Amino acid sequence: MSSQSMRTVVGIIENNPFSTNNGNRCSYADIGFERFPDEKNPKNGIYRQINMGTYFSHCTKVFLTADADNILKKHGGMLVEMDVGESPDQTKECEYTVDSKNIRDLPSEQIIEIIRSPVPDMAQPTVNSSVRPSTPYVMLESAVYEINSSDFFFMKDNYRQVFESFEEAKDALWHKYRDSGMIPPSLDYHDFLSEDEECSLIDAFTERMYGAVDSYIKEVGMENEFDEARLREFATLGFSENNADNAQYVKMMVQFMREARKRWLEEKNLYDKLQKRNDSPAGDTDFQGFVKKIRTKQVLVGPFLVKNITQSAAPDSCCFTIAVPDRGAFWIKEDCNATTRRIDLSTVEEYIVPFSFGGQERRYVVQMKNWQMSGEKLDVIDEKKLIDKFCKIILQNSSMLKAQNMTMFRNNIFGTKFLKDNQERSRRALEIISVAADYDTERQKLYADFSKSKACNDFISTYVSENRETILAKYEKSKLKEINQNTEKLKQELEKLEGQISARRSELSKLNRDYEKLSDPDYLKQLKKRSEVPAEDYTNLSTRYRELRKQHENLEKEVGSLSKTRDSIRADLTSDIKDLDARYLEMHSMLKAFTSQPKSAGKGLKFDSPEVTQINLDNLSKSRNRYIEELHRSLRSMDRPIDKEKLISMVITIAQNQFTILAGLPGSGKTSFVKCMGKALNLGSRLHTVPVARGWTSQRDILGYWNSLAGTFQRAPTGLWELMTTLDSETDPSRVTPALLLLDEMNLSSPEHYFSSFLDLADGESERRIFTGVPEKSYLNVPEYFHFIGTVNSDDTVNILSPRMLDRSAVILFDEKPSQAADMRKTAGMTDVMKTYSAANWLALFSPTSVVDNQFYQALNSIEETLYDPNHEMGQRVVISYRKHQQILNFLSVAKDMMESDRAMDYAVKQFVLPMIAGMGEGFRKRLENLGAVFESNNLTDSKHLLDDMVTAGDDHMNSYQFLG
Repeated sequence: MSSQSMRTVVGIIENNPFSTNNGNRCSYADIGFERFPDEKNPKNGIYRQINMGTYFSHCTKVFLTADADNILKKHGGMLVEMDVGESPDQTKECEYTVDSKNIRDLPSEQIIEIIRSPVPDMAQPTVNSSVRPSTPYVMLESAVYEINSSDFFFMKDNYRQVFESFEEAKDALWHKYRDSGMIPPSLDYHDFLSEDEECSLIDAFTERMYGAVDSYIKEVGMENEFDEARLREFATLGFSENNADNAQYVKMMVQFMREARKRWLEEKNLYDKLQKRNDSPAGDTDFQGFVKKIRTKQVLVGPFLVKNITQSAAPDSCCFTIAVPDRGAFWIKEDCNATTRRIDLSTVEEYIVPFSFGGQERRYVVQMKNWQMSGEKLDVIDEKKLIDKFCKIILQNSSMLKAQNMTMFRNNIFGTKFLKDNQERSRRALEIISVAADYDTERQKLYADFSKSKACNDFISTYVSENRETILAKYEKSKLKEINQNTEKLKQELEKLEGQISARRSELSKLNRDYEKLSDPDYLKQLKKRSEVPAEDYTNLSTRYRELRKQHENLEKEVGSLSKTRDSIRADLTSDIKDLDARYLEMHSMLKAFTSQPKSAGKGLKFDSPEVTQINLDNLSKSRNRYIEELHRSLRSMDRPIDKEKLISMVITIAQNQFTILAGLPGSGKTSFVKCMGKALNLGSRLHTVPVARGWTSQRDILGYWNSLAGTFQRAPTGLWELMTTLDSETDPSRVTPALLLLDEMNLSSPEHYFSSFLDLADGESERRIFTGVPEKSYLNVPEYFHFIGTVNSDDTVNILSPRMLDRSAVILFDEKPSQAADMRKTAGMTDVMKTYSAANWLALFSPTSVVDNQFYQALNSIEETLYDPNHEMGQRVVISYRKHQQILNFLSVAKDMMESDRAMDYAVKQFVLPMIAGMGEGFRKRLENLGAVFESNNLTDSKHLLDDMVTAGDDHMNSYQFLG
């Protein structure tokens, strides 16, 4: 193939390689553009949309002859340049072929794909697109919203702002609208005259016109009807209107005044309206009219470098990250290199070429000229770069970041040449610093708001409830310390006052002695005789005496006042000590109540096993039948007859499953039957009944909890702790009987809460131990022969069992007629007692031993598939878990040898499948109808009857279907 016959085209290699007969890996390429020589710029050439009709008569593809896998690995999904030549065999579909060595990257600056997407935050620059980018660089097409003062009369300044979202633009327009309306209207002559008109009036008429307008406004007013004749009178004062220039002046004056009055009335109307309304755009019809004037235009933003393309979860979509180019043809030599262009799409439509590749419509910017000068510069630097490059410089001279330092930061924002050269980014950095400085204030406000919320109050209530003992102990310790400190302080104050009183008394005693001496005439005479004191000194002594007497009287008054103060303090101290003693006794009693072990908890409960009978289980089938016969006979002797098939089902279910639930209406004999069965099995106290109370929320309600203050385990008054500690000590299941825990009315509270620690026992991988918190023995082991039976009432007074509980349980319906007499009847006469089976024999008797027949697998698979059918018209699906599936197979492996196969399957479905059914709607009813057909085809008569009852009841309850309604 000669070079003259070669053509250079641009296209995308199809990602659908195939092998030819000669072993070559080939593919096709979709073609969109052709490169032609350019005399002015031979290096780049000219790219044009290819003329399909001229060059491709059959299809718009070229044939890649070999090495397709490597080419796709290198260029897959991207536009490439290809040197193609005419196909040697013109009869084939493709007229042109390309060799792998003639495929190369397309110069990235020549063709750029347009992706419809808003510009993301450059801190997380992820773009979601319906097409995978086919060029290394992309332009993002999005809508922007512009507010221009030329569209709104109430904007006086030359205002223009572009917004990324319509809501931002609407909000900014509202603030402009509101602020302009809040300023009373004024008249600015320059607003209503063009520059040419104003210049033509400057020499002769400007001042005269302004004076005429002022005179007219003072006399006529702006709000009154326009009086053109009066305005002309003011305009022509002092000169003749007949002059041509004067006539032109008057004409302009009238025109000016009409326009000025119109604009003034519009502003006043807006001002008056906003003075009477709330600060909100809602319902303002004028503002809604202005909103329609917000300009919307499509723009191209870019170019951006494409990185990290990944396929999205949704079909026909992908996501990728973008970056501002840091090399190549589109690199801008600028600090941080974070500036790109926003270009009005209408200005570059001549460079945009649409094309379809592989059925996907795409658009490209082809060889756009002077893109660096187009549109406007758009700064897309992210906040991380702002912090690294700008915030650190602004903060480098400050030792700490505080709100009071913001004034200093603002004053010094342009303190360096770097910050001054990047003023816009410096202002953005200052905003980030301001937010950080206000963090403490905002955090305190957040804490204050949160403390008033319901969530905070609920959390505090829950915390106090769960940590009541610890809080009370700390409170008592704190109060005792406070009491001791106050008592010591009062004692010190009392001692100080008593010392002051003692000092005053000593001083008073001395004064009394001096007073008595001076009051004795003989002493005065002797003193006068002994001392040759002049008359003047005597007078001075007399004056001194009167002063001392007055001091004596004052001291007596002060002593009396101090005594009263002392007595008052003693009385207050005595009262406070009595009050503190009473509070201490009260808190001590409360703490003792919380930390003391109830004396009656577990008192007298013994759970030791009775002596067991050694039984030979060599023939397992006969041993099972003998066990059932003995139990059936024993129950009949207690006036509790039961259908033998149902008894077989119940015994197998209780022995195989950790949780068995007996459901029925109140009074149907659920609890009494379990007690009779325990008596027949000679379990004694190892069939232990716990009546569930309403309001139980955790393990502490049924088992107890470790009290760290008292250093002991607070046993719940249910006896379960005593039973489990007895079972934990047993080591040989062949020497003890099984143990059963009967949870009577178990759904009065939610079992998922108070029995949550025990639910794990239903899993085969369970370690079968319960955490107690006791330091010496943190766990209690739960033996395999300890199973749980719960009774539930099917009425509206109790909690509905959750799917989590039902998935771990078998449910047996008690549908006998309620009979209180049967429940309360005491057994009279002889009871037919059966042998006492050991726990090991009990587990071995009913453990699954044989393989289930295929007919059971087929029936079970039909049921599970019907319930799981993903057809949306069937409503919500019901999932039969692996755990539940295995429970059914275990039951069938034993029951199939003890009753008819159809009956065994029927009981399995009733006990394990039907309880899981819950759903709503007409679609779910169709699912149940299909399930009924499966039951009918497999002769599951009881299950079909129960399902029909469920559908009938659901129809009466607005298409809400549930087994335990």
